Amino acid sequence: MKRNILPNFTKGFTLIELLLVMGAIGMISVIGISTFIGYSRNNALSQATSDFVNGLNTVKSKAYSQVKPVAIASCVNGELDGYGVKWTTASSYALIVRCSGVDTTLPLSTVTLKNITLAPASRTIFFRVYTGGVLGVGDVTISNTFGNSKTVNVSSAGVIKVL
Repeated sequence: MKRNILPNFTKGFTLIELLLVMGAIGMISVIGISTFIGYSRNNALSQATSDFVNGLNTVKSKAYSQVKPVAIASCVNGELDGYGVKWTTASSYALIVRCSGVDTTLPLSTVTLKNITLAPASRTIFFRVYTGGVLGVGDVTISNTFGNSKTVNVSSAGVIKVL
């Protein structure tokens, strides 16, 4: 008579091995998520800085081209003074045109920043048309709510640099 002896199964993983693998996956996930969050914060700050510099370069080139916008009522019969970037709150700015001393926001140019602030909180950087030069020169600090910041410098000659 032959006996059926159950074979000794050694295939598979023990509970301890599975727990160790799950713990390692959990730790790698936490490190990856925190790295991604830090990257996202820095990327948002870099994007806001880039957009701000692009806005400055846009108004600078418009001022140097000396072309009056025909859609702005104060510019139709008025004299073009120049273009600029103006902000009145710490988290939004707009591209403006000044004709005969009247500031008008250019259409579709207002930018509202989320979790990003500009310092000083109220300022205008203005590129003049005929006399040249820039009003409101100096540093602009762009910061996020997590303590990171970048500085944009505008010189009296119109040179825009990210420091």
